[in-house]
Amino acid sequence: MSYRTMARNVLFSALAMVALGSSLATVPARAEAAAPSTSVQVAQAGRYGPYATARRANEMAYYFRSRGFNAQVYPEWGAYYVSVW
Repeated sequence: MSYRTMARNVLFSALAMVALGSSLATVPARAEAAAPSTSVQVAQAGRYGPYATARRANEMAYYFRSRGFNAQVYPEWGAYYVSVW
């Protein structure tokens, strides 16, 4: 068996093990929905993007506004960003 064949087999085996390990990882239990706290709202405030189109940026701004945040879309260097506060 040549060096390249062995290296390819080892690399493929390692990649297969990583894929298998990531698919077998446990998913944490979902917590019951409760009223959003202020700390969660502060964690979501910030700058999101870049979005390729103004339409997608406006969709994200609408998403945050529907949850009670203030959001503004602004272009910057050919991309669009959403500022949330």
